Amino acid sequence: MLKRVGAAAAVYAVGQLANLLFQGLLMQHLGAALYAEVGLAHLLFLSVLFVADLGYASLFLRERPDAPGWLRRWRQALGHRLLASVLLYALVLLGWRLHYGPGSAGLDYLWAAAPAAVFALGNCAAPFMARGERLRGVAMQQIAWPVALLAGIVVAAGLPGQPALAAGLAVSLGYLAQALVNLYCFRRPAALLPTFGRGEPALLRSALHIAAMGIAGTLHERLTPFLLAPLVPTLMPAYLLLGHLLSGLSGVFVQLNRLLTAEASAQASQAWASRLASLLLVGSAGLLLLAAAGVLLRGVPAELAFWQLALPLLLGWSLSSASGLAAALLIGRGREPVLARAILAGLAVSAVLQLGGAALGSAEIMLWGRLCCLLGLAWLSLRLLGQRLNRTGIAVLLACLLLAGASVSLFCWAASLALFGAALARLGRRRHGLFRRARPTAVGTGHGEPLCAE
Repeated sequence: MLKRVGAAAAVYAVGQLANLLFQGLLMQHLGAALYAEVGLAHLLFLSVLFVADLGYASLFLRERPDAPGWLRRWRQALGHRLLASVLLYALVLLGWRLHYGPGSAGLDYLWAAAPAAVFALGNCAAPFMARGERLRGVAMQQIAWPVALLAGIVVAAGLPGQPALAAGLAVSLGYLAQALVNLYCFRRPAALLPTFGRGEPALLRSALHIAAMGIAGTLHERLTPFLLAPLVPTLMPAYLLLGHLLSGLSGVFVQLNRLLTAEASAQASQAWASRLASLLLVGSAGLLLLAAAGVLLRGVPAELAFWQLALPLLLGWSLSSASGLAAALLIGRGREPVLARAILAGLAVSAVLQLGGAALGSAEIMLWGRLCCLLGLAWLSLRLLGQRLNRTGIAVLLACLLLAGASVSLFCWAASLALFGAALARLGRRRHGLFRRARPTAVGTGHGEPLCAE
């Protein structure tokens, strides 16, 4: 499992590096001012691809393509995704034209990239991964951006006066190449022929549950900096930079979650998820301790103020990434309805708390309220798997929370260090990291194997 994950992460990194270089190419040809507009159009393009998937990319990870009726269900899903892509893209084009006008560079980009929204549907990564070809499945998703990067260099030379149009055409060529490679490797041409109609209600409901979780999570992440900006304008550049870094790391965990969803029934995957979540939480706690020590030793007021913002953000990312592993296993077992209800309710409460904190003019209330909701969602995800934190896990969590007072009290940092040291000593004697089997409850019983066994 570890070798597969490492190889998948490396392939993903190649695709993301090509995407980053493509953004650099855009900046070079467009200039900083024009890039801001086209970059926003690019974000809208990516958002359409994400939303129009409707959750099917995750849903088909748990169904092998040789299962009875798979092709019919896949083509129905493709029809739903095609309709969603066309409707959403039309709304984006209309909204952009109304807001920026007909002659904007962003509109040129969106028109040229429009075919890519259709070509992106020719992605067979999920069935590859479902039938055990994990690395090939990851690779099938990372073809578009390396090709777009190379095409961008060529097309830009042929259209020197229209860089936004050239960029959109390069993206379309990249996704066309990805669709053709997927078609060749999957060797089932009928899989790229959509059918239209209501389809199977249960299939659509499951897909919409997964899509709702993804959309709600994205909106929740975008809400925080929007509310925070007027409260701490001087700290926002550093905060946004930290947010971009964490978003990049989250992309790696998304690929890991896809692997776990495809292998949710395998006991080795469940034990591996437990070890990875433990490693993530322990590693995060150790890094936070070191960062807090550096802030205390330097004693710079601006750094102390930023620490109060960064700590809940970093803790929230660690909890979300760890609970994402549990969510992947739950989706792989078909428990997305109850998971979706929990996540939507938790994120709604978080949004209300953040709005309340912003109304009070307190960034601390806003961010710590958000963290409390993420902590509650992580707890509930574990309970749905029949798991809970053991004493070692609780000690690690408390050590992290104590760091909130490290900027005003050396005692808090020392207490955090003592708790973390005790947790590490105990962790070395335990088999299953930071987790243990929970007592049966209404939310955590009777659905598959636990994350790990005692």
